[in-house]
Amino acid sequence: MTRLYCGLLFYLVLLGFSGGCQVAISPSSLVVRYGGSASSTCRSLVPIDGMGWESPVGAVGMEGGVTELNWTVKELREWTVTPQCFINKKDGEQCMKELSVLAFKMPDSVALVEDDSGPKYVNKSYSFACHIKNVAPVKNLTVKWFKGEKLLKETTLHEDHEGQEGPQNRTVKIESVFSPPDDGSEYRCEAGLDFTPDLPIQSQSVLMAVHYPPDHDHSEIEVLVLEGDTKLNCTVNGNPPPDYAWTLSGAQEKIENKPVLAVKQAGDYICTASNKLGSSNKHFKVQSRSSGTFWTIIIVGVVVAVLLIVSYGVWKWKAGPNSII
Repeated sequence: MTRLYCGLLFYLVLLGFSGGCQVAISPSSLVVRYGGSASSTCRSLVPIDGMGWESPVGAVGMEGGVTELNWTVKELREWTVTPQCFINKKDGEQCMKELSVLAFKMPDSVALVEDDSGPKYVNKSYSFACHIKNVAPVKNLTVKWFKGEKLLKETTLHEDHEGQEGPQNRTVKIESVFSPPDDGSEYRCEAGLDFTPDLPIQSQSVLMAVHYPPDHDHSEIEVLVLEGDTKLNCTVNGNPPPDYAWTLSGAQEKIENKPVLAVKQAGDYICTASNKLGSSNKHFKVQSRSSGTFWTIIIVGVVVAVLLIVSYGVWKWKAGPNSII
């Protein structure tokens, strides 16, 4: 009874494994590069009179006296092919099982195209297109966008390509907003198929020129003491590179047009860095060391005088009214 139960269970497992036909196909599915070779073996799990393969390519007629049979194609030139292994059982019944075959082709080329090829401006959105030529199947096409080595976005199409056999062209777009650190970065896209180990096909890299106004990190007044070779540094980033203009409080004309100014007199200096997109000011206050020393002496003298007066008053109070001092 136990043997009968185990035998029945094994038979049911075979039925489930083979989808109703007692055969095993190995491998049960194939992923084949278009034009490449393909092969799979069908093995009968029950006694049979013969077996064969039905297929538009690589068909094998019914052969008797065998329990396994190969389906082989040296060069697969069909985009849609579903070979079927069939067996003729001893009881005269025939059944068949399909072999899943997926033909693929990597893109011929991948190109990145800008809607606006000029300089990019901060806080403005720009559109880029990735053109992929002759890829199949498009439902498995994956497109990635990179800034340098940083992945910006990944898209898998998952299209229903029924009625669209063979290679297709596709265009995938992305919107991007730029900031000053993006100046000089390289953008690219790459396209591949999500089921193959093949490396994706990359587009050319496009160098981004981002234009932005100069902007000093802080607006505080920078205070310096005039000594020796005192220099005021107004250097700031901007694209196009900014022009510089210096003014000294009380002066009627600009005194210099360089980012670093060497000064020999005290005063309030204002630097203006500007390009066609905007401007930014930086304020420097240069103090004379002699002026600082003079006020230090005055303050110290006043403090000493106050201390002497207070000390004398305390001593006088302790000496009493009969003191002659």
